[in-house]
Amino acid sequence: MYFEEQPPYEDIHLSLFEGKRPRDPVSTKPEQTFDSNFLYELDSACQEVINGILSQQLNNVVECIKISETNYIYLKKVFSAVELKKLKQEYIKLAKFHPPKNKEEMTKTFVEYINTVQDRF
Repeated sequence: MYFEEQPPYEDIHLSLFEGKRPRDPVSTKPEQTFDSNFLYELDSACQEVINGILSQQLNNVVECIKISETNYIYLKKVFSAVELKKLKQEYIKLAKFHPPKNKEEMTKTFVEYINTVQDRF
């Protein structure tokens, strides 16, 4: 509020005497809560993808790995288990901010994440 502005008397009156709360600012917005097993499901979906990558890399299928009917990973190199674990940890941290809605979407977004960030390695 600036020096020349009038205080919002009506809003103050409504919040004090009629119980109408003002809108919460973004900084005090409560954190998003997850289902009790969200992180477990996310971790298991990511681990299934990692296991699929590692098993198909053993069979020398490196270029394109089919995870499901619509999800493919186009690998540019052979990943170690440690590198894939780091990618999974990074993805889980990001997924806490924008959580997928179901297990299929968890798998799809993790595959997209791997396809996007594998250029770093």
